[in-house]
Amino acid sequence: MVLSQTKIICKSCGIERKFQDLIAMDKELICRSCYDKKNNNEPVETKQEEVEKEYKQFSCNDCSYKFKFNVKSKAKLRCPNCGKENVQENKFTGDKLIDDSDGYDW
Repeated sequence: MVLSQTKIICKSCGIERKFQDLIAMDKELICRSCYDKKNNNEPVETKQEEVEKEYKQFSCNDCSYKFKFNVKSKAKLRCPNCGKENVQENKFTGDKLIDDSDGYDW
């Protein structure tokens, strides 16, 4: 049976809920509405902190995969393709090369 289809009883209100609608609190599973009541009516989604976004282009030195990464994120910089940390910032993106070439008389 798929876990998302499993129904479990909320330890706080006793109502049967889908597993995906429950939250772990004090080593027990409770529904979102009970969680909100216990936490001063603040929804779960508002507890996530907003992360500033500043994306830069990187490439992996091992597998040559090119990707964007939020440099303001707390995540460790790794290649999403091979998982290795041997990556470098691409300072010469296509847009930068085009902007730099405008000054030349071709």
